[in-house]
Amino acid sequence: MYSKKFRRKLIEYSEENMRTIFWTPLLLACLVGCSKLSPTGSSANEEATIASYCPYLPSKSFDSAITVSGKAVYQFRKNGNGKITDGSFYLKPSTSSSQPYTILLNGFSLTSTMSAGSDVVSDLKAQIEGNSSLAAEVNASSIVDYYGDSALMVSPKNLSNLLTVSNTTSNMDMDGGNPSSIRFAEIRVYNSNRELIQCAETDSTGAFSFSLPSESGSYTVYVTSRSNNTHNAAYVMNTPSSKSYYSVSTSVDTSSSTYIVLTAKASGDQVGGAFNILDQILNAQAYVADKTANCDQVSSSNYFSGCQPFTVTPVVNVYWSPGVNPGTYIGYPNTSLSFYLMGKSELYILGGLNGNSDNTDMDQYDNSVIIHEFGHFLEDTFATSDSPGGSHNGNSVIDPRLAWSEGFAYYFQAVILGSANIRDTYGSVDCSAGSSCTGVLINEDLDPSGTPSHDAPLAGLSGEDGEGNFREWSVTRILWDATKSGGAGSIFAEFWATLTGTSSLKTSGDSFNSISRFHYLQNSASGKTDWTSIRSNEKQTPDNRDYANPISTSSGCSPSSMTMMIKKTATDNGSFSTSDLFRHNDFYTINHAGGTFNLTLDYSATDAVDLDLYVYKTDYTFGSSASIVASSKNEGTTSSGSESISTTLDAGTYMINVFAYTGLYCESTDVCQSFHSSSRTATYSMKYKGTTICPTF
Repeated sequence: MYSKKFRRKLIEYSEENMRTIFWTPLLLACLVGCSKLSPTGSSANEEATIASYCPYLPSKSFDSAITVSGKAVYQFRKNGNGKITDGSFYLKPSTSSSQPYTILLNGFSLTSTMSAGSDVVSDLKAQIEGNSSLAAEVNASSIVDYYGDSALMVSPKNLSNLLTVSNTTSNMDMDGGNPSSIRFAEIRVYNSNRELIQCAETDSTGAFSFSLPSESGSYTVYVTSRSNNTHNAAYVMNTPSSKSYYSVSTSVDTSSSTYIVLTAKASGDQVGGAFNILDQILNAQAYVADKTANCDQVSSSNYFSGCQPFTVTPVVNVYWSPGVNPGTYIGYPNTSLSFYLMGKSELYILGGLNGNSDNTDMDQYDNSVIIHEFGHFLEDTFATSDSPGGSHNGNSVIDPRLAWSEGFAYYFQAVILGSANIRDTYGSVDCSAGSSCTGVLINEDLDPSGTPSHDAPLAGLSGEDGEGNFREWSVTRILWDATKSGGAGSIFAEFWATLTGTSSLKTSGDSFNSISRFHYLQNSASGKTDWTSIRSNEKQTPDNRDYANPISTSSGCSPSSMTMMIKKTATDNGSFSTSDLFRHNDFYTINHAGGTFNLTLDYSATDAVDLDLYVYKTDYTFGSSASIVASSKNEGTTSSGSESISTTLDAGTYMINVFAYTGLYCESTDVCQSFHSSSRTATYSMKYKGTTICPTF
């Protein structure tokens, strides 16, 4: 008798009600740390309400007034963990080039005849200091950079006048740079009695202008990490308990009109992180609005049948705090993660671990992560998400619903950033421990040369096309290949129409959305782009044949028998958690009218196999006992067998899972190993209430 010790162990995915992003089991976390908050802050132990958006919009006018104008900017870290964009530029000569070095600084061309080394730094520094116009605006310092190399740091003498630097010969390394504008953000003005007396918003360049009473008085101007307008709708706050937004502020008096510059810093209080998150969400909304503008108008270049133009989302609440791992809020203090809570319109962005925002994993400047999580919110709000959540690491066959949701979110960040990669960093180049505390966790190329380094659908078995439907980065790559420049030729509006339009995942009524359903809808659309080639590259199928295949109960339907090819992997022990969802499982949907539910499975094979039968509820988690409404799992140690279910179920749609139990091949290591290099084929048929049933595809 084959050992069945692994056979009945149910693995429940405890993250089933959440969205995780990058699974990195290397860091610990707890809820500590503090940050600079708005005047509405409250104790972290109290449950607070979210402060109302500023009520005086458009801005108030006063009979006798002065004008306050200015600009608001935020610092960030280049590429997630690089130098802070504090207005300084770090220019390092490359030792491999023999060309003269030329830079353009505030319109002045500076050229060094030296080819490499510290002489270049000294030469360019001397030229800056010898130019009276530049010397009045620019500080030039010879430094030894993070890597121990000679470098030139140039920075503005007045932060109100940012530098313009370009590398005209492209042979100098450049990092740092200018802050970015805080765009379309709320401005609140308080008087000395802490009374709110004026409101405004920054514009597309971070500039603002508003009136204050001209009578003598002192006021404090706050630019907050919130937007609620036709451009952006997001509040970035510290914790779910205190719900306090971030701000940068300065005091002004009304003796005369005044111009102010407000800078949210990436160091010190680190408020720049909140504004970077806010700005990435703005970038995402602006992109979708632009690419779907007039997409319902035949005369528009964005036109695609069924497309509905996007304007702005409802408000999304984002929680981030320096040094804080939001996994703590949901019972995962030992896993660093950013995530979205479905149905709650809440994003959680990783700020560090154990109060450490210096040399741990942080996501406030990892724009891939921020926009990925916002993508989940967008899908949840404008389409529909059936993802069960759970662990995913970009290199596994996983539940197709999860693969779709994660793959879409990775695609979304790529198309918003215009970059064919997925990037997640840790630490920073300024951390106290040096190079040992900074690096890159993920830097996945979506345009790989040859076989992708991760999540590549495998080859080997005949008829294996379909595995890509179960891999999240395969989903990402096919969507990227469909809409990128030089790709399959789809415009973004075609993708948006298939996701949210009149005939889309949103309207299909499918309870098991995945890339399979997306392919079917895209392939059926009027004016579709041909994705045959890119589907073939990713081993994806154009319909639901490999997942959520609708069952036909019509008498005489065809085909009446199905085939499963079972190939065991070295890590498979027969449990749900190690089961190959593509090779060891077939999934069918059935509409049940309610009442008696009778289902039988008959199978046969040349070698010994064991097929089991499970019926899941609609919002199931694979292998979860709470999701299984009926099952049959007889011993299967011969080349044929039968499973039978007889129960009573409410009316609804259910998922039938034909599960190949492979634990019987693992009585010993030798037996397991001998099976790894071969495959077994099982043929089976099913009857529902005594009538043979058949797959639609």
